[in-house]
Amino acid sequence: MREVKAKFFAFNDAWSQERTKKREKAVYISMKINKMSVLALVFILNISGCSSTWYGMMENGRIDACESLHGQEREECLEEATIPYERYERERAEALGYQ
Repeated sequence: MREVKAKFFAFNDAWSQERTKKREKAVYISMKINKMSVLALVFILNISGCSSTWYGMMENGRIDACESLHGQEREECLEEATIPYERYERERAEALGYQ
């Protein structure tokens, strides 16, 4: 009877170790896929026109900075803070010598 229990536990232990190895491999592959997915997403977002979105967020920050000013100074600040993205890109390209 002890031999049967010993064989059973040995089999069970080997089976458990094999399942653990399979789980570890699955987790490793899953983590690798997740990392690649994140990198792909970052790449796609960078090339898909997110610069205009970032520009919009920066514009909001510039507008918030103008809120503490008063009168003509505030008006001038808001005019400079709300330059359309297309104009910004055009002026940037000219300054960098792209056009």
